[in-house]
Amino acid sequence: MFTGIHPHSVEIIKTQRGHDCTHSLSVCKNANSVGICLSDWNPYSLHTNENMEMLLGILAMTVLAVGVIGWLWITVMAFSEGETLWGVGCLIISPLCLIYGFLNLQELKIPFVMVLVGFVGRIGIGLLAASMG
Repeated sequence: MFTGIHPHSVEIIKTQRGHDCTHSLSVCKNANSVGICLSDWNPYSLHTNENMEMLLGILAMTVLAVGVIGWLWITVMAFSEGETLWGVGCLIISPLCLIYGFLNLQELKIPFVMVLVGFVGRIGIGLLAASMG
C-alpha cells in the first residue's frame, strides 16, 4: 500500500554533505525522514546578473537582426525603384532608410517598422544594460 507524503509533514532535510537542500525539487530520503529536497532550483535565478546579461545579449542580437533585415530590404527597394541616390544614401547613412521608408510607406510598411524596431530596440537595450551597471 502506498502511503505517500502528507503535504503538512514536508520538511527540508540535510544532505549527506550537511547542507540544506534548498534548490531543486525532488524527493530526498534520509535515515530518519523523507521530505522534499530543493537541490539546484532557485526561483530568483532569472534575476542574477549572468542570466540577465545573457537574455539581454539574445534580445540585442534579435533586435539587431530585425533592423539589418529591414535596412537591407529598404535599400534594395530604393535601388530597384531606380532611385540610385536614395539607395547609396541608405547604404552610407542608415537613418536615411527611415526617411525613405516613411516617404514610401504604402509599399514599405513592414521594412520601415523593422528598421524602426531595430533603432528603438537598440537604444532601449543600451539603456537597460547601462542601468544594470
